[in-house]
Amino acid sequence: MVMRRSTLCLALAAVPAAAFLPAAPRATPSLRVSGGIQMAADTPNSRRKVLGTAAAFAAGVLSHGLSTPVAAAPFALPPLPYDYKSLEPSIDEATMKFHHDKHFNAYTTNLNAALGEKAGSIPIVELQKGAITAGPGIRNNGGGFYNHGLFFEEMSQTKSAPSIELTKAIDDAFGSMDAMQEKFGAAGAGRFGSGWAWLCSDKDGKLTIVSTPNQDNPLMEGADGYGTIPFLGLDVWEHAYYLKYQNLRPAYIKEWWNVVNWAKVSDYYAKYASKGQPVVW
Repeated sequence: MVMRRSTLCLALAAVPAAAFLPAAPRATPSLRVSGGIQMAADTPNSRRKVLGTAAAFAAGVLSHGLSTPVAAAPFALPPLPYDYKSLEPSIDEATMKFHHDKHFNAYTTNLNAALGEKAGSIPIVELQKGAITAGPGIRNNGGGFYNHGLFFEEMSQTKSAPSIELTKAIDDAFGSMDAMQEKFGAAGAGRFGSGWAWLCSDKDGKLTIVSTPNQDNPLMEGADGYGTIPFLGLDVWEHAYYLKYQNLRPAYIKEWWNVVNWAKVSDYYAKYASKGQPVVW
């Protein structure tokens, strides 16, 4: 009751002076002056108008300013950053629609279901570290959401090249770009069943290649490569390539290099991975 009375007082103080004036000059009722402010005659109608304005203001304060904070929005499917057919012929339109709109969306929906009321309240990056111990709902869908977000963001129809900084790191670790791609391709092609191949960095910027099963990634404690930061990932689940390449996974990997967005990957390396920080896509 005290809060409502205080809020009403605040509302009355905040009502603009115009609210105390009649809509248009009338012969009656007469006007009186109080404290230098022209006020409508004190009639039941005028009092009701002022109190109604104040009540409306108070209701707005109570419903917005003093309400319980709005719950965090659940995770949403990020839009594809290019057209479905933009990556052809390397990745066909049908695969892009199927992969993004069905598979990625399923990970998004299932992650929200697994988190329940906590959906969206914890950044996706922060979910990765404890995903394995959190159970299959978070491990599979939290990993799937993060991995696919990175995967779709790091491709483009626009040709680009690695930055000078990243090129040097690749040369230092593998000898050349060709040697890195060969080792990376072997990691992806050699992954039994479903999984991912990753180009990772430690906190000193030194690169390594890691392969993980299913939707695991090196950010997860207990996963292969844990302690390194993945900044380039390739999905080698069959849903990523089977419509076009069938069982020819190595052919898919070879073509995928043609659509890697090296400008984006270089940015991820410079801003996050080389500093030992997980990539926020």
